[in-house]
Amino acid sequence: MNIVEQCRAIYRNLADMQSKMIYVNRLNYSLTGDCSFIENIVDQTLRQNPLWKEFCGTLKREAGRNQSVIFGAGIWGNILCHETKKRFPGKLLWTAARKVKGLENYRQ
Repeated sequence: MNIVEQCRAIYRNLADMQSKMIYVNRLNYSLTGDCSFIENIVDQTLRQNPLWKEFCGTLKREAGRNQSVIFGAGIWGNILCHETKKRFPGKLLWTAARKVKGLENYRQ
């Protein structure tokens, strides 16, 4: 069995459309190195999650009322910062663990 046949066999054995979408996008990323395929996975999974949508809605409301701070550390802090910063540019104050002390003087 060649690689194309193996990929088709794997695809046929995936049980649901979301798994197939993830597999195809991940395979395309592996073949091309084009990060848009990973973005497609995130768009169709995480960003469609009701909890994520609720979180973003809360951020949008709060950022409009007062100065807001997003705090995170490690990889999850970086992901949170990246995901929210591109959706709410200029509305939130961004910081990292090393900036907590004296946050009131922090400038972006």
